[in-house]
Amino acid sequence: MAKKGKIDKMIPDNRANIEMALIEVARSGKIYPSAKKLGVCHTTLERAWRKLSEEERAVYRRKAQDVADLVVEHLVTTEVNNINTINDKLLHIAGMAMEELQERLDSPAMRRSIKDADLINIIAKSIQLINESTKLKTEDDKPERITNIFQIFDNSIQDNIQQNHYNYGKDTD
Repeated sequence: MAKKGKIDKMIPDNRANIEMALIEVARSGKIYPSAKKLGVCHTTLERAWRKLSEEERAVYRRKAQDVADLVVEHLVTTEVNNINTINDKLLHIAGMAMEELQERLDSPAMRRSIKDADLINIIAKSIQLINESTKLKTEDDKPERITNIFQIFDNSIQDNIQQNHYNYGKDTD
């Protein structure tokens, strides 16, 4: 049995908690919040930190930096994967919209139902899309290009909604 006030190195759970708390102290530089965060007595943690030599403290600082690097790497990887997923979905939606537009323009009956203003808008948006696509210089420009494609289709939809709303208001007079 351990004496009161001493770190019992024979108890693995206690030693593991103290090791984690020492890494947290090396990271934050604060003993009391680190002890509270990991459920270790702050006086025990303070004594353990003071007993460490500068070389041992440097080891804990390196461990803390390694943990921070792993966390940053994980967060960046997660965000990049999320962005790539969203970009893939936007490309898929843009592709479906282009296929739908092509089907409507290929059909003579559907083509006659498209108003001249809408057809001009489609042509303008398509030219804008082509111009934006040819400005692609590097692989890093793809997310901006995808955002531009999404905005073009969004603007086209908004224009169509506003035009239909305006036409609806005119018919009721």
